Amino acid sequence: MENNDDKTLLRNNPFFVIGIACLIAIIMFAVSFLSYYNSDTRKTIEQIQANNLNTETEQTNDVVVSTDLNANYIDNLEKSITDKILAGDDDADFSPEELTDSALGL
Repeated sequence: MENNDDKTLLRNNPFFVIGIACLIAIIMFAVSFLSYYNSDTRKTIEQIQANNLNTETEQTNDVVVSTDLNANYIDNLEKSITDKILAGDDDADFSPEELTDSALGL
């Protein structure tokens, strides 16, 4: 009888139930973390982050700030930025026939 009462006390004990639930959660976390860490997805994400970091540093190197800021320098910088924006804004990239629903497979 005593053995059966001990099992009942363990099942009804909230600390025991919460402890088992936490143990299961820790095991699930460890399995998922290890599977992610060993997967190719992590390597792909790290490669993308490294490429983004390199791209960001390259883009910031284009603009060199002069120590003496004057109206002439600001006008030249504004013109340079405007020219770069307008160079990428070309409507002649695609003909109207290339943008039809059938050509795009829609």
